[in-house]
Amino acid sequence: MSARATESRESAARASRIAFSLPLAERTQQVFSVNPDGGELQRLTGDDGQSGNWSPVWSPDGSCLCFTSNRTGHVCLWLMAADGSDH
Repeated sequence: MSARATESRESAARASRIAFSLPLAERTQQVFSVNPDGGELQRLTGDDGQSGNWSPVWSPDGSCLCFTSNRTGHVCLWLMAADGSDH
């Protein structure tokens, strides 16, 4: 498995975390966050083996992430709390 981060890396001013998407399988990507020093990696989206989640962008206050997903069969924008809940 190749572990390379995709093009989207955004940092939250309040949370001081970097959000990014990473391919985990041939057709899926998931959203993660990590401290700037590389510590405390946290996976924020789940993996059903068929959908992808990518291009995370922090809200201005760092409390939420907007990301793109095809989990419903259509590419849509989703919003979740910074800790990965409520999506």
